[in-house]
Amino acid sequence: MSMERSTSVNSGAAEAEPHKRKVRVYRKRVTAKWFLVILAATLLVSALFVSLRGCVLSLFSTEDQQYRPLDIERKYQEVLKFRDEEEKAKGSNSGK
Repeated sequence: MSMERSTSVNSGAAEAEPHKRKVRVYRKRVTAKWFLVILAATLLVSALFVSLRGCVLSLFSTEDQQYRPLDIERKYQEVLKFRDEEEKAKGSNSGK
């Protein structure tokens, strides 16, 4: 038995000597899966920005949505017409 024991110890010692430590080397690269995840996230965020752009612009817009140049031009013409009528009325009253 002692002989078996010594052989098992020797075999164990023999195995321990050539044993090399395995060091895992991590490669610094982006895998295809992570690339697709990053791509999907950027597409989602960009779509969100585009959809929210309209809301933000409507809140902070300085442009008057009710501005109509034709209405202003019409009012200006009415004021000019009214002023001309008053001038004519004053001219005819002062002439008498």
